Amino acid sequence: MEPVAFVISHNSQRRFSHSAMPDAPVVDDGRSPEALAKRRQPVQNLRQSMAQTLRRAADRVEPTCVTA
Repeated sequence: MEPVAFVISHNSQRRFSHSAMPDAPVVDDGRSPEALAKRRQPVQNLRQSMAQTLRRAADRVEPTCVTA
């Protein structure tokens, strides 16, 4: 006999790990594409500014050598 807690945790861990697979089922949450695009815009701006900041910091820490 297996303890119930072990079976429940094993099943939920398997379900969690399988949800990241490429063929995992997709559930429509009912939001329109316009609403999703509106939510993504601030995140996209933050992502671009963060990438620029990290690139500048990386160039200061390790400048690229230009051989002439």
